[in-house]
Amino acid sequence: MQYYNKLQDLVIFEKQSKAKQLMFSKIKRSRNILLFILVVISFCFSCKNPQLEQLQGIWIGAHRGDTSLISTNNLLLQVNGKRATLIRFATDIATDFERDDEVLELNILLKNGETIFMNKKEEVFYLNSVNNDSLSLLDSFGAGQLFVFKKAPITFLKDSLTLSYFNNSAFIYELEGSNKTDTIDFINQTSFVERHNGENYVGHWHLETIAGFQFLVLGDFLPHAYLILSEKRGILKMKGFYDKDVYFSLKKMEIQQIGDLLQGQWEETGFTNGLPLPPLPPDMEAADPRLKLFFTQDSVSITEFGRISLRKYFLSPFNDYIFFPNGAYSGYFWKVKKISESQLQIHKSLLTYYHDSSREFILEKIIE
Repeated sequence: MQYYNKLQDLVIFEKQSKAKQLMFSKIKRSRNILLFILVVISFCFSCKNPQLEQLQGIWIGAHRGDTSLISTNNLLLQVNGKRATLIRFATDIATDFERDDEVLELNILLKNGETIFMNKKEEVFYLNSVNNDSLSLLDSFGAGQLFVFKKAPITFLKDSLTLSYFNNSAFIYELEGSNKTDTIDFINQTSFVERHNGENYVGHWHLETIAGFQFLVLGDFLPHAYLILSEKRGILKMKGFYDKDVYFSLKKMEIQQIGDLLQGQWEETGFTNGLPLPPLPPDMEAADPRLKLFFTQDSVSITEFGRISLRKYFLSPFNDYIFFPNGAYSGYFWKVKKISESQLQIHKSLLTYYHDSSREFILEKIIE
């Protein structure tokens, strides 16, 4: 009887083993079928849209298709699968307010044999061409413009820089393959002065970090976004995307500030150019029209026609601009034409793209 029970248990065990083997065989067969289906779907999709794989990655605006003179590298296109994000970097970054980047979410579709990028409003970009280095999109809802993008390089800055790296610092700009050098002066965390061919260009700047890539964005109405490739011992290697890409470096400069020399009380003694002051209103005829300044380390008391105001200021690293970031003087800068222990000559001007010919004041230091 005991032998019979063992034999019966053995038969049951063999049946269970065969059932398990059959179940595992079915699971394995189902998994293989599923993998085959996925491969077929993937293959069929690639057959339907062979350009999709080439589109993947980060693309940086280079120029308009109808002309290489108009840069569009304030645009960045990020493609991930069948979705894309088109980013227009913020412009007109002022010291007392901020604007966000413009972001357009797009779906990539195949329609009538054409690859299109469509947003929720059914506004469409048509893919005009794509290869390993560049792509071009045709705008169908605007003026029918062609936008050319360049593929972002594989290598880029590993550790992002902060605003403090640039703030109140001056750099020498050296273009690769050229003997010309310019300078750029980051006055504070939003404004810069670029000296190029004898002209002074004043604008706004900010940093953008997207998908591991970091850009230095310079300018206002048509800003230029430069990819930061590397930083080593105060030297930045950068790339600009245009019809023909450019490579350049920014080398940080060591400059002695004149802040200590500027501090103290100054009083106007005359001016070098500009029209005479207009007649004063009756209630101000008795007021002293002379400009009086009292500088401390980060603020200045300004007295004009008997009216006193206190303003925060920044002194540019090159010691030649006094910049006012907020208040009634927001957007203004004064150019320091000359400074010594006894005399200060300044050029008062509104923040503009190029230096104008407004009034220049001569002040003497008051020693108490």
